[in-house]
Amino acid sequence: CSSPNPNHKDHDNWAVYDVVNCDDPDSECIATATILLDGVRAARDFCADPNPESSAEKYETAARNLSDILSAYTELIAQDPEMEAAASEAAIIARDVLTPNETGEKCSTEANGCNRGMVLLHQLRNLLALRDLDPFPDSTPHRALFEEHGVLIADGLFFTPGTMEAVHSYFDAVPDHLMIEGVRRDAPFVTMQVKDEFKCNGVAEEIEISVTARGFNVFRVQLGDNAEDAFGGTSFPFIGDLLMTVTRHEVAHQFDRFVANDDDLQMMKQTYTS
Repeated sequence: CSSPNPNHKDHDNWAVYDVVNCDDPDSECIATATILLDGVRAARDFCADPNPESSAEKYETAARNLSDILSAYTELIAQDPEMEAAASEAAIIARDVLTPNETGEKCSTEANGCNRGMVLLHQLRNLLALRDLDPFPDSTPHRALFEEHGVLIADGLFFTPGTMEAVHSYFDAVPDHLMIEGVRRDAPFVTMQVKDEFKCNGVAEEIEISVTARGFNVFRVQLGDNAEDAFGGTSFPFIGDLLMTVTRHEVAHQFDRFVANDDDLQMMKQTYTS
């Protein structure tokens, strides 16, 4: 644990820190495991908050802390002996927060970008996904896509069942080797983000929504909202659904990793594009 030295001089490569001995009873150190639990408890508080805007700063801090911790989840679990127990307890809380009650009611507070609930609740999904648990106890279509293809939709449940069916159908058609070696390469799952859903009055969310090495963003539109020439600028015009065109385009970028890791395919690509 360390705290910044207010009298340090800037260096070209790093800043100087005063090291704090956390065993010293006079020092103030908060364990990462504690911060993790505090974060999911803040999400629980959010769902019972009648005026979340007044505590938006609290929820923003919790979301940012969770995002930072979950982005380093594997390393922290391996290094910190307290993290496994804390993550297990946090996952139980996260599942309870996201699971509808017996009458089908969900979190009683409407989450959005301005009250910070949108990004905070998504961090609970990230936690459950990293724990190989169900990140969508409140959405069967989202859950099915994650379980079958390792695709975590970060949309605040914006997508309709029809949109989710189309997205799922697309991933059904992607060959396994491209999913494993391209789309999800070196990551437990890939995050398909709808970043515009997390905005507050047009201002983009600064907290990282995706916590793995793989993710991409698509437009905030539903299936059938808009259409465009899917092959604009070519001699093969084709009018396609905007959302699915963008989804195919972004996923195709992920294939580049597969090509880059195969010398023969890389040579073929260079030949075709030269």
